[in-house]
Amino acid sequence: ATPGGSGLGLALVAQQAQLHGGYVALSEGPLGGLRATLTVSTSPEPESDPDSDDALLQRARVRGWLGSVDASVADYDAYLTKHPERSDVELELAGVLSLKKDPGFMARAIAIYDKTLTQRSDLDVLLKRARVHSWAGHADLAASDYRAYLRARPKEDRILLEHGRALSWSKDPAHLREASATLDRYLTTHPTDLDALLA
Repeated sequence: ATPGGSGLGLALVAQQAQLHGGYVALSEGPLGGLRATLTVSTSPEPESDPDSDDALLQRARVRGWLGSVDASVADYDAYLTKHPERSDVELELAGVLSLKKDPGFMARAIAIYDKTLTQRSDLDVLLKRARVHSWAGHADLAASDYRAYLRARPKEDRILLEHGRALSWSKDPAHLREASATLDRYLTTHPTDLDALLA
């Protein structure tokens, strides 16, 4: 493990341990830091069907984590064909679709977020849609979503900064003015944040 890591490696090990009837126990190491103890069953596992729905969903997730977006999307699509009621899995798919930064994939991710937001109010989904709109170059739609998010959660300075940065990529003078005002607002509370100054 490396300092400042995301913990993805440990999550993958824990998932594999669980798939093999085991677990990972975490404790403090003798010299500080983290000790991870892997325990797996020594009895043979019954044959599992690699095409089972659970295995398909797990494979979709792992492929997404590893950056194999096309393969992950294919697995998610196969799973959702059998389980169209799983809106939570559909949202996972939207997250994977947005990783590719491909116009078709991003349009599909936005459609999933749109569908979710017509069914319920969810600020986290709204923020994800704002980000995908920004990556897709839809500055007006991204700005609208960021504004709505920040009206509901005005104290989230990190999102305020993200909003200003997203608008700063636009060539539209109105967007650039809003980006400037947004970054000014951020800098009034974080005057020494050099990252914001360089946005």
